[in-house]
Amino acid sequence: MSELDDLLAACAASPDDDAPRLVWADAVGGERGELVVIQCRLAREDLPPAEAGALIGRLDELLAAHGKAWSGFADAPAVKRCLFRRGFVEAVEADVVAMPWTSIFDRAPLVTALELKGISQLIDYSQSPERIGPDPIAFLAEMFGRPELQRLHAIGIDGAYLYESMGGDEWDNDVTSRADQVLELIASSGKLRGMRSLAIHDRFTERGMHELLSSNVLGSVERLVFEMGSVDPGQARELMASMPNLRALDLGTAIKLSDIAGVMPASVVELRGGAPDGEQAVESLFTLPVAPTLERLRPNGHIGPHLGSFGVFQRLRSLDVRNTGIAGPRQGDPEDKSVSTFAHVSLPALRELHLFADLTVEHGLLLADAFGARLSCLDLTGASTADSPALRERIAGYVRTGPAEKSETFLHAGTNTREPWLRYGLVTLQR
Repeated sequence: MSELDDLLAACAASPDDDAPRLVWADAVGGERGELVVIQCRLAREDLPPAEAGALIGRLDELLAAHGKAWSGFADAPAVKRCLFRRGFVEAVEADVVAMPWTSIFDRAPLVTALELKGISQLIDYSQSPERIGPDPIAFLAEMFGRPELQRLHAIGIDGAYLYESMGGDEWDNDVTSRADQVLELIASSGKLRGMRSLAIHDRFTERGMHELLSSNVLGSVERLVFEMGSVDPGQARELMASMPNLRALDLGTAIKLSDIAGVMPASVVELRGGAPDGEQAVESLFTLPVAPTLERLRPNGHIGPHLGSFGVFQRLRSLDVRNTGIAGPRQGDPEDKSVSTFAHVSLPALRELHLFADLTVEHGLLLADAFGARLSCLDLTGASTADSPALRERIAGYVRTGPAEKSETFLHAGTNTREPWLRYGLVTLQR
């Protein structure tokens, strides 16, 4: 082994320690070493907005220029995206059938999170009644039995579907989610006990959730992502009680926020989504017992009439409101009044902001005047708000622009609220 291999092995042996990473960075030098230093600083230090913004901007430059090459997956079309954290690839999104998942560790030995894609099946009855592709449940059962799984802290499952085609148009096709069976496998195998992050992106029902809750495998989970599915109110409350260490929660459309508002663990500092269920759901966001201690927030739904209530989030560092509507649906609640109200809200801890997608240039400048001096990063990716020199002059840190990723954050364990949240360290390898 070379000296760099030895140093990399030391990084893998102490994944939570920055010191071996910084020694490796010093040894490798150049821009590759610079990436390690930048991400470790952003994760470790609470920097002034201008200094943090300069580092975030430089991070984007380095990954745009070299991210694919440094990832180790530039020649692996089965890998869709990866996430650099503290200088190394920590999370990978891959078609794990096209690329055997155990080989991922050879290319990225510090990987601790894996998003599984490519495990769906097809039956084209116009050709043959035989299923094409791996059986998702058999594939996952084999995977859960492998010792390499112990290297992972986080696992996500996306695309466990059965597609049935009659060979005609779309009306002759049928799609069946296998998510209930996935949850049943997780519950029965017990192999994910001790996992810190779990994401299920496919549509499950109360049946699968019942099996998961009965298994007692969620006690160590710090991050939970349920993008789609159906959870009844009683199950939602039981789910919260089963995760005393929960820190980050992405509800998607599976759980109504109003169903868990009073039972969400006090440890939660990051919240995303929640199925809109009328005015009550929006109001429950601002009356959550954890609201005063939330540090990262991405709400959904129409919040225009409630923009003045954001002052409850006094510890909020990162706010993403691109998926919310601000134009008032009722008479007497015009957009300009809502934006002006929001501009007068006190958010003393705010460091990152992704603005409303339906914001005008003038209102963007208004909010830049209100919050810009404290922002390390203003993220305008995918937004219709026009960038301008006048807006940039009002922002202490970095202004990020460009196309939006389908998900700006990636499955990972734990929540470090100091490091950048909005699309940080993400490299897209295949679109």
